[in-house]
Amino acid sequence: MNKDTILNKAKKDNAKVLIFGIILTGICLVVFVLHWNFLFNAFSGPFNIDKSLLETKSIKNYLEADLPLVQIGSQNTGLKVLGGKVGSVETAKYMAAKIGDRALLVKVDKNYTRGPVKGKILPLPQEMASGLGTDANFYPVFLDCQTGYILDTDLFMILAVVVFPLSLIILLTGITRKSNPASHKAISQLKTRGQPLAMVEQIEAELAKCEHNREESPVYFSDNWIVLLEPSLRIMNSNDLIGFGREKDKNGGESVVLWIRGKMLSESLILDKKEVAVILDRLNKAVPKRYKENAKEFEKAWGSKRSDIEREFDGK
Repeated sequence: MNKDTILNKAKKDNAKVLIFGIILTGICLVVFVLHWNFLFNAFSGPFNIDKSLLETKSIKNYLEADLPLVQIGSQNTGLKVLGGKVGSVETAKYMAAKIGDRALLVKVDKNYTRGPVKGKILPLPQEMASGLGTDANFYPVFLDCQTGYILDTDLFMILAVVVFPLSLIILLTGITRKSNPASHKAISQLKTRGQPLAMVEQIEAELAKCEHNREESPVYFSDNWIVLLEPSLRIMNSNDLIGFGREKDKNGGESVVLWIRGKMLSESLILDKKEVAVILDRLNKAVPKRYKENAKEFEKAWGSKRSDIEREFDGK
């Protein structure tokens, strides 16, 4: 093991957090740019309905109105039982409101009775226009008030709005941690044993004395410590690794499973098959007889009898 191997790996892991934060934030910003009109209306609207907004295309498409509405129709959905149509249920109402010298078609929820309405202005579909009759003097758009404006968007926009605050947290975390390896979880948790960076120097010095740690490896170990570099940095006291095993998924992928003292859930290291084999071989040398042949069965036991397993381990 070379000097500063642990610190360099911690810096690389922290850099990955920053890169992930940049990518995630960037994706959200691209979605926002593509949907700028939605954001403008969502945060600035609803706007008072106006004849000019109905006759010409406008960036203002989230409108509200407090006008007398007259029901002129309804939207019905057919009911089917065992493949046979037995009736229909009203799902929306179509109302008309007089604005200027023309009428505006307004789609509202089936339970609407009276009061102000607000919704999104949309082009009037040809089939709806045909249903109004050739003599009807309606605007070429209609006001859809059945679905709230915020929810009436595509899935990408909804996801971006939800994920954006998280992406900023990840980005800020990556920025603050980038030049501070001591902030890495694997290193910061060493504070229970002493000053984290001093503990890292002590661990590296102990590992460097071991002949088997001379070559580069994803796993370094001594009598007291186990350090895993892949897929991310982990530092464990040898006595805290209760067991480890191999787990296969349905697609043929493999992972190394670790059962660590005091942790309710196991940790999975998702790697390629070659890396899995190397790590299992190194762990077998570091802590013999702790390999679990049936990882799934041991996982079940760990979930329900972890304290008993730890006590049995300490009694050996």
